[in-house]
Amino acid sequence: MTALVRNRSLKFGVAENYEVYDVLTNVHIFTNAFVGHSGVGARGLIAGDTFLGVGLEEEDNRFSPTDPGTAGATGDKQIRVQREGVLYGVGVTGVTAMTDIDKPVYATDDQALTLIPSGTKIGKITKYISSGIADVYFCASDAVSVISGMSVGGNVTIATTGNTDLYVIAPISGIVQNVNFSGVDALAANDTNYITWSMTNLGQAGAGTTAIFAAATDASMTTKATGGTALAANTLRAMALSATLASRYVNAGDRILIRAAATGTLANTVTGSTYSISILPR
Repeated sequence: MTALVRNRSLKFGVAENYEVYDVLTNVHIFTNAFVGHSGVGARGLIAGDTFLGVGLEEEDNRFSPTDPGTAGATGDKQIRVQREGVLYGVGVTGVTAMTDIDKPVYATDDQALTLIPSGTKIGKITKYISSGIADVYFCASDAVSVISGMSVGGNVTIATTGNTDLYVIAPISGIVQNVNFSGVDALAANDTNYITWSMTNLGQAGAGTTAIFAAATDASMTTKATGGTALAANTLRAMALSATLASRYVNAGDRILIRAAATGTLANTVTGSTYSISILPR
């Protein structure tokens, strides 16, 4: 289903349980949209976002309140979000029988729901009505703490030649939300001697090959002068993730390999090379 293009009518029972969030720059959130958190601000939910709840009003942050010719900055608008309630008689892909009651429900955008474990978990089935139609209890009561998810990582010294590997174990089942890198030493960009990063989910048998990082051609994936960027000392580097959402799913206990592969001979080692991996539960 495509994302909302207008406000919608939605029947749901609520308690007095809402929160106010800063709206992300240049986004338009419609009334009764499922609202997600991008890690920076609230927006109409995109699969993989943290679920914040159901938007109680329309908020349009595509235009700055001080300069309508530019987009509003994150926080120029705020939105009230109902964090808990019951959605009555909504469409849910995969609902077929009474046995679906209590099954988890996922949002794949700001209006579409499914039983297929993809997207962002928002709640569970409370009542079966007919094929594809059900009542859904939604809850984002832990949204604030979940935004940061759970982080794992470690540190190594990147050698001047060969591969420098770091292995971590996924502590929870979820989606890799972001990966950050920082090293003590700077490393100049070079077309002959450079680092290329990769991140692979090896699964629990060690044979997996799913790439979690974006392609090696992304600027954050290499220090090659052509197409990449140098490393600055003690500076955060956000590593680009795969655009394929399913590639970023991990299960608790999965073994994850982060590899810094040196081509040629690097000008120097990169000591204190630290990775932080944030995983949002699903």
